[in-house]
Amino acid sequence: TLATKQNDPVLMELLGKLKEISSRGYLPSIGGGDSGVGLTLESELGIKKNSSKQPDYHGIEIKASRKNRNANRVNLFSRVPNWKLSPIGSASNLLDAYGYMRDGKQKLYHTIVSGKKNSIGFHLIVDQVRGLLKQYAGNVHLVTWELNKLREALEQKHSKTMWVKAEVNIDEFGRECFHFTSARFTYGPLLSQFDRLLKDGNISVDFTLSSNGTRTRDHGYLFKIDPANLDILFPPPIHYDLTSTT
Repeated sequence: TLATKQNDPVLMELLGKLKEISSRGYLPSIGGGDSGVGLTLESELGIKKNSSKQPDYHGIEIKASRKNRNANRVNLFSRVPNWKLSPIGSASNLLDAYGYMRDGKQKLYHTIVSGKKNSIGFHLIVDQVRGLLKQYAGNVHLVTWELNKLREALEQKHSKTMWVKAEVNIDEFGRECFHFTSARFTYGPLLSQFDRLLKDGNISVDFTLSSNGTRTRDHGYLFKIDPANLDILFPPPIHYDLTSTT
């Protein structure tokens, strides 16, 4: 029940730490760019940067974002394709065939959705009959994921999640600073909604591949969602005011 979730001792411990961090006001960003807000909060919580499939804090995943920036998609999880079911065969083959040169490296950084082709013709098709998510270049099938594996990844990563929002300020040194002021807690993603959000183009996939000429680096196949659609993917959340002392 909702009351049971609210009395979870790990959740209460995390909430106490978040309120203590909030009480210190604006904190200078660790690193730059979009990831700065998440890295700053994780550092304050003593969480080391990692790419683990496991949740961040004793079974609770933590996602931090800037307030009033709803346009930025949030990363749900990363999942490597099933290369045995993928006609392209491997990440290196994909990069060789469709990559571009930038900053002395071969790269393939693209956002891909269902129902609309991107600038190089990449798009997704949800094949629910076979239980597959397929990525195409035009009419050419390249990459495949199994839908049940994607649902498992979502359930594993987001059985419990704290979505934290931060106010943003720039200090006298020109640094971005964050004041973590609110949070909402979700649990048990609605797996039946995942396929629909993919099919409707509301969950996207980011390819993040690069090569320096000797080896292919895979920075993840990132499944992302617009924050406005989180209410479709999760039951009603529990809201917290981190500036409150009660």
